[in-house]
Amino acid sequence: MGLDLNKAAGTYFKADHLMDGPIRGPIDRIEEQEIKDNRSGKLDVKFVLFITGDPRGLPLNVTNKDTLINAFGSKEEQMIGKVVELQRGTVQHAGAYFGNPCVRVVVPQEEE
Repeated sequence: MGLDLNKAAGTYFKADHLMDGPIRGPIDRIEEQEIKDNRSGKLDVKFVLFITGDPRGLPLNVTNKDTLINAFGSKEEQMIGKVVELQRGTVQHAGAYFGNPCVRVVVPQEEE
């Protein structure tokens, strides 16, 4: 049995981490972190979501941030302990889907 490099932890969740299916758990915390933008090389402050029991974070893009706000409200304390699911998705921009995989935050119906 060989190594599966997709299972390497890393610092942040990537779509490849979800090849075997979604990850579900309660929100542990949300932090502000400086993250280097891959395109520009500049540091950018992002909100990073952490799931209880997993050391990796998910830098929140606008879509995922809006999903959380619409489900729970805009304050971190409203989100802590709420169950979310991280799913492998496809990048969407201006109504069009692109082939690039991404991580999507989904709120299970029982948490809404």
